[in-house]
Amino acid sequence: MDQIIKTNRLVATTTIGLLTAVIYHFFIMKIYFGFGYPYDTFLFLPDDRFMDLVNPLQMIKDFSPYTNNKEGIPANYFPFTYLILYPFSFISLGDSIIIFLLIFTAYTFKITNYFIGKKSTSKYENIRNVFVLSFFTYPFLFTFDRGNIEAIVFIFEALFLISYLQKRSYISAIFLSLAASMKFYPAFLAIIFIKNRQFKQFGLCTLLTIVISVISLSIFNDGNLIQNIADFQKNLKDFNKLYMLNDDLNSNGLSIFSLIKFELASIKIILSDLSESQTKILLIYFISFCLISYLLINYYILKFENVLWKQLMLIVSSSLILFNVSYDYKMISLLLPIFLYLNDEKKYKFDSFYICGFSLLLIPKQIAVKSGDFGYFMISNFLNLAIILGFIVIIMIEKKYDKEVTI
Repeated sequence: MDQIIKTNRLVATTTIGLLTAVIYHFFIMKIYFGFGYPYDTFLFLPDDRFMDLVNPLQMIKDFSPYTNNKEGIPANYFPFTYLILYPFSFISLGDSIIIFLLIFTAYTFKITNYFIGKKSTSKYENIRNVFVLSFFTYPFLFTFDRGNIEAIVFIFEALFLISYLQKRSYISAIFLSLAASMKFYPAFLAIIFIKNRQFKQFGLCTLLTIVISVISLSIFNDGNLIQNIADFQKNLKDFNKLYMLNDDLNSNGLSIFSLIKFELASIKIILSDLSESQTKILLIYFISFCLISYLLINYYILKFENVLWKQLMLIVSSSLILFNVSYDYKMISLLLPIFLYLNDEKKYKFDSFYICGFSLLLIPKQIAVKSGDFGYFMISNFLNLAIILGFIVIIMIEKKYDKEVTI
């Protein structure tokens, strides 16, 4: 499929999808029926807007984030994240939010423009496409609304990819180490170095991630490294209890663990009903399944997959569904394989699925459905999970057809 055609179709469906969501949530559910949250918006609680930034900023004020939890919310970010946020603590909260979101918005525009800014001969089409894919996608809007640190992680991931495409592999390793020092799952991208036998770059990325993390952790709380490690581990455990092992059907996002909770709820079982030993067994099975799945996906990438956007899609997909908690702001990373796909000149057997699948991932689908005694659940969690699983399967199936021919 032609690059311009692919881009125009994706832009059209993204725009239509967003406008449809606005009409459904605001005009129909809010104005006509008078419903409140979660029916009147495809974003999170309006009263909680930007709190993913506000909370860690308050935790880092005294330079001891892991002992300064706000309202019982555990400080679960990697230490380098709090080090990046620390300079924001010297200015007002309002200015911090504005500057943070301006950085995210500006870089998202620059990144999008870099990949698709000059694909059409029409200047109007180029401006429209960049604008829509920068600011009209659900992952961008959700990340913006939450003020989540995922915004900075995405920037580092994009700089990693751009540097890699420019054959500056050592620079790309540095950017990837910065992303992996903020959240663990960007480290999954390092398999690209192994795939291309760039072991020095892989080693550099790994070493820098460790060094950055240790240095960051060692300067908090008056340099008490051992205590900081212990506090960090405790906070991770508390985070799992608060957000993973609860009875909220939506708290795990598009993680496969959401399916487990939903299946238990369908037979009138909630996690709080399980004994400690039963919960441990459940977690062992879940972690084992995720680890095996991750290894199989990586084996496929190393052994068979040579198309970069497919490699990225498989890596990002595994990072989205194989963690215990995976909220929608992580979907911002999907823009990277999407941009590479739009730049791909090859014709694929399943092009129609790819365009349709990417379109669905980029549009809001936050339809709340009541679930008896368990409150409600979002259809989008399971629909996004199904689409991502579909991508993994289709990408692997397509390999056997070997129909990738240049237009």
